[in-house]
Amino acid sequence: MSFVIAWNETIPIKDSTARDLDVYIRDLKIALRERLAVEHSFSVSESGITHIGQHKKGSARINFGPASEKPPVNANNPGQIYIIVNSTVPYKVQFDDGTDWVEIGYLQINDLDTLNAHLEDEDNPHNVTAEQVGGAPLEHSHVNPVGSLGLLYPTLPFDTVLLTRLSTDGDSGQWLTIGPTDSGATVICTVLDVVPAESRGILIQGYIESIHDSTRQLAGAQAMVRPVGSEAIPEGFLYNYSYAPSETLRVTSDVAILIDSNRIFEFRWQKTAPFGSGQTIKLYYGGYFV
Repeated sequence: MSFVIAWNETIPIKDSTARDLDVYIRDLKIALRERLAVEHSFSVSESGITHIGQHKKGSARINFGPASEKPPVNANNPGQIYIIVNSTVPYKVQFDDGTDWVEIGYLQINDLDTLNAHLEDEDNPHNVTAEQVGGAPLEHSHVNPVGSLGLLYPTLPFDTVLLTRLSTDGDSGQWLTIGPTDSGATVICTVLDVVPAESRGILIQGYIESIHDSTRQLAGAQAMVRPVGSEAIPEGFLYNYSYAPSETLRVTSDVAILIDSNRIFEFRWQKTAPFGSGQTIKLYYGGYFV
């Protein structure tokens, strides 16, 4: 960019005459004005001008203003940013790339109090989970046999009986619906009353105990679970066989099962061999998935 007065710091010299002093002063003022006027309002006459010395719209690298006052793009000096101030936030943030104004984002925070309150918020406003950052949640367990139901809450020992079936019960081989109070399930389990309706599933542990009597040569059973409405015949998650007379044999296995919005799932136990006199099947509750 060229200026009327070239910048020259070698004049005046010690031998310059006093009569030229006014010329040097005027030239200095013009040289300063020309250079400051590149990005500031700086006029020869200040009459009627109220923003002398302020940045011109768009001349500074970041400017605020209404869309109507946005300056044209500067092909010779791109890079300015203009924030279009509207009556409501968020404000549009645009960038001068030398050819056009490019929208690069929005400005939502419009006062320091809001910003500082957000910075000091310790209640996890962005809902970041421990799993996302590679940590272990304080009140959750990473126990998840199927790997797709979420996090288990709470972490419970398998000491709460969900249901019990004995060898003398007559519903072997039938699919039973298992659910909480007032769910309309075939078998009501009050333990499930504490499970939130939005839970994806529960963790259960199956338990079979066979006490073989002396008159039988084989005692055995299996248990299966599946989501409500499924027509699939899943593989049993729990098997038990007892061969020796008067033998007590216990088998346990954990499984995660999907539940519906009524917190219901389906359960089936099956006689796989003649029962001894003390066959017992139990399901224990281990928590729900969120």
